[in-house]
Amino acid sequence: MFHITKPVSRMKIKKQMYLIFIPLIIIPVLFIGTYLTTFFMKALYKQTSTQLESDNIRVKSIMLDCLINVYNISTDLISDNMLKSILTTTYLDAKEANNSLNNYNPYEDYVQNYSFISSITVYTDNTTLPETKYIKHINPSIYKQLVSKVLIPSSCKWAYSSPDTAVNPARELMLIRSFQTVQSKYKAIVVIKISNNFIKNRIQNNDLYTAISLNNNPVFFSTTRSMQGKPQDVPIDYNTDYYQYKGLFNFQDANVLGHVSSLPVFQSKDKLYITTIDFEAYRNITKIMIMCIAIISLAIFIPLAGILLYTKFFSTRVNSLRTAMRSAAMGNFDVIETLRGDDELTETFADLQYMITTLKQKEAAMFESKLKEKELLNQQQRMEFKILSSQINPHFLYNTLETIRMLAIDAGTMNIASAIKLLGKSMHYVLENAETFSTTLKNELDYIDVYLQIQKLRFEERLDYKIELPDDFSAKDYQILPLLLQPIVENAVLHGLENVSKNGYVSVIINTDFNTKLFIDILDNGTGMTSDKLNHLNRLLTDNIDYDADRSSIGLSNITRRIRLFYGESYYMKIISSTEKGTHVQLVLPLIPNQ
Repeated sequence: MFHITKPVSRMKIKKQMYLIFIPLIIIPVLFIGTYLTTFFMKALYKQTSTQLESDNIRVKSIMLDCLINVYNISTDLISDNMLKSILTTTYLDAKEANNSLNNYNPYEDYVQNYSFISSITVYTDNTTLPETKYIKHINPSIYKQLVSKVLIPSSCKWAYSSPDTAVNPARELMLIRSFQTVQSKYKAIVVIKISNNFIKNRIQNNDLYTAISLNNNPVFFSTTRSMQGKPQDVPIDYNTDYYQYKGLFNFQDANVLGHVSSLPVFQSKDKLYITTIDFEAYRNITKIMIMCIAIISLAIFIPLAGILLYTKFFSTRVNSLRTAMRSAAMGNFDVIETLRGDDELTETFADLQYMITTLKQKEAAMFESKLKEKELLNQQQRMEFKILSSQINPHFLYNTLETIRMLAIDAGTMNIASAIKLLGKSMHYVLENAETFSTTLKNELDYIDVYLQIQKLRFEERLDYKIELPDDFSAKDYQILPLLLQPIVENAVLHGLENVSKNGYVSVIINTDFNTKLFIDILDNGTGMTSDKLNHLNRLLTDNIDYDADRSSIGLSNITRRIRLFYGESYYMKIISSTEKGTHVQLVLPLIPNQ
């Protein structure tokens, strides 16, 4: 027992509960359910097969009885001497022939007394006999269709009648027998057709499908009328003397249960093939099987779901207690207030909370003393900063730069004078907006223009630039964060055009939807970035990851953070770049009117 429990005790509690409870439920239910379902399916299958076989035998019995009776009637007719005499006599006039026919008329009795007879017709080549309802002359078509099948006297043949849409639209099984008229020059045959209505009334007493065909010919009778005249769509081996097939097979692209067997025709080499099918049996068995599987699944799923939920609940409580204890051990006392349940775990958590409360009280006293010490230190630092700041007077810097500029003008060095003037404007804008949160778009663009002029003095023909605004757009009427564009323009000049020896170009293009958004596009024609570097940079900006040591990344990251902080998550900066094609930075900002 120790060898079994030792490995289990090393597992997590959740896994222990799964290992113990799940096999105790799933395996027994699955085994018993599978056994019962299989037993039940086999019983249903056997019962259905037996029912189909019984009905097939019933149909065979009906057909055998009918065929024997038809054969016996045909025997009576071809053995009737009076009928032979009428058929073999050459009549001189029609009156004499009619008198003979009127004196002999057994056909009506047969048709009226035997419901399985559809019609009786005697075909003869004795043209001295007039045609009647039951006597017809043999013409070439009749000879080919009927007479040629029974050239031997007294021979018989089973065949189909041709469908007559006007009289009888269905094929009917018929017996053809020839008269034994050896001493006469005339030939005669009798054709007895079996009524499909009789077969239907005798056979169709349930919902089973029945089809009957002669030899390998199409179906002459079917309980489904649309199948009459079509081949048997079931597996049949016509070369087998006695054929029988039962079970599952495909019928019209559907799986069905059925029974197919052959019936040798009495006094003939012909065979009937009888098919019995239950279209609903396989479907019902499948439904029952699915229902059994669903019940088994529910019997497994419901207890399993309960075990999983309880295990998750219990494991969550244990993990919550462990997390609270670990947090307290690391000095984080902000743990959950309560633990669900009312058992030993809850009591343990209450003890933990009491311990945390005691520690927090002691820590608060220590923190208060440290806070006072830090406040004194901050006051001292602020005082030192104010003393340092007062030593640098912006007006002193401006006056100094103006004095140097005037000296440059007196010396005739206008380039130096212009550079000092631009530097003064730049410093004035930076110092003026160092602690502000808004300026006009015009002031920001003027500062960018000053910055680019300074860079142009530095790089000369390596750099040119342009700042474009839409027509009927006044930049002074809208607000923007100050010092937002300079780091981007600086990156375009210093990094984008780093390897450009001449004709470097930077464009600052302002657009708006004249409604809610302001679009600022900053483009350069420099060497651009590789896809890896671009993806890395966009990931830093999109995910708001701390910047790398690269100063360009610092500036762009700060811009992204300022946009999100002041304008919200709907506004952003996007970078598009490829090697040898330059870099395109687009800012999407709110269009804020000047107030």
